Amino acid sequence: MSDIVKKNEYPLKLESVYYNSISSGLANRLRAWITTSAFAEYCKVPYIMKWSSDDACGNVRFHDLFEIPDNMVYVNKTQYLPEPTTMWITINYPNNKFHDEFIQNRYTLSKEEFQLYVNNQKKYLNPVSRIQAEITRYEKALDIKNTIGLHIRRTDFKEQDQTPDIWFDKNIQSEIQKNKEVRFFLATDNAWTQEKFLMKYGDRMVVIDKHFNQIAEGERYPGGHRIRHSTTDCALIDLMLLSKTKKVIGSKSSSYGRFGAWFGSKKFIIPEENWDNSL
Repeated sequence: MSDIVKKNEYPLKLESVYYNSISSGLANRLRAWITTSAFAEYCKVPYIMKWSSDDACGNVRFHDLFEIPDNMVYVNKTQYLPEPTTMWITINYPNNKFHDEFIQNRYTLSKEEFQLYVNNQKKYLNPVSRIQAEITRYEKALDIKNTIGLHIRRTDFKEQDQTPDIWFDKNIQSEIQKNKEVRFFLATDNAWTQEKFLMKYGDRMVVIDKHFNQIAEGERYPGGHRIRHSTTDCALIDLMLLSKTKKVIGSKSSSYGRFGAWFGSKKFIIPEENWDNSL
């Protein structure tokens, strides 16, 4: 057996699964974590994860955000050198693409069956106490369970033209026509977007308290740089609150709104597509 460990390839013999997050935003890392953890559970092998701290995710560490799950070997400060029998994943595969790449020609496990393993990973995602306290506080104060979630991704998001502001306006107006008392919870990464929608729908729209980055060029819009405009703590709070809304109207090609809807088992609405109960 070769003693060379290759990234993003299936080893000759599988004895552990290692996910090393690199240069990705919060939701993409979460999706890859859940997917690779599900695969390790199915294979009944140890699961190892390293969460690289970089500007793509606000320079925060995994344990700054989440409790360490008991099904994970967490690599923090030490350098981890995987064995040749380790499946070393650095690409943020969503579950369907992971299934296509690594499962379908090796195992008699369908995408639907793998989805059950993926769904089982929800129990391992637990924010640290200080963040969970804020989630609980906002959930009650904003009556989140009686709102419709909106995720409007902007800032450095290059695909934002797929779901322009006018598309969200039309969906908001449609919901108002159906229910004059409807309320919305807005999660956005962009100060200008939040201000715009609050000015138009402030009497029926709620947000968490959020400080946006106002340093030089910190609000380049659209398609700016990788400097995050709000903290990763706020991003996680928004994400968990989205999961508690009635349904999520989200930005196409963004994994963030999809993850929130999946985590809460809620309908996910984007142009020409509805949520298919997968991550």
